[in-house]
Formats: sequence, structure tokens, C-alpha cells
Amino acid sequence: MARNTKPVPLAEKGWVITMKKISIILLSAVLVFSMAACNGGKEKADNQTEKQTESVKPVSFDELQPGDLIFYSFTSNGRYKNISHVAVYVGNGKVVEALNESLGVVYRDVASTGNIVVIGRP
Repeated sequence: MARNTKPVPLAEKGWVITMKKISIILLSAVLVFSMAACNGGKEKADNQTEKQTESVKPVSFDELQPGDLIFYSFTSNGRYKNISHVAVYVGNGKVVEALNESLGVVYRDVASTGNIVVIGRP
């Protein structure tokens, strides 16, 4: 049986209420983490990215555990390691991430492994 690698909006999987709760917790944690790493938002975005990645314990792809952050670079943007996207690993080869405006938050297989620049454990 072929593995489904197409991103699936969480609303289509019937996880809306559960994922709203998880999203609120996750976004709250990311906000607290980001604000602490960036001195309350007083620093520029390029400095924020570097401090966020320095605030996590680096791990290899083979060591991924639920809750680990996967930092990607899809473009040259002048930020630390050109990081342009972050996903949260949830286990079993899957991530939860805000993919784009049309699909929103999705649950899908870890993708674009060639664009991963840092994997970190908060």
C-alpha cells in the first residue's frame, strides 16, 4: 500500500477540537520560548532565529522525538542559517506545521529533508 505523503489539513481528519487545544498550547509555548530567547521582542528577526536555535539541544534526524523542532531553509534570507520555516515533530515520521495560507496547520510526513538545517530539542 502506498504511503500518503500529501499534506492533510487537520480539519479533514476530524481533529479540529483536539488540534485547536494543542495549537493553543503549542503557540503559547513557541511564543514564550521566542520571547525568552529574544529579550522580549527587542531584537531583530535575524538575531531571534539564531537565539532560538541556540536555545535547543541539537539532535540528529535519527534521534528525533515528539516535540523536537525542525528548522528549514528554503530561501536565502540573511537570517541565521537562512532559516525560513519551523515544524514540530510529533512522532512516527510525522510533523505538525503551518504549511501555507490555503492549507493552514497540517499533519504530514517529514518532508524536504534536504532543506533541514537544524533539529533541536527544547
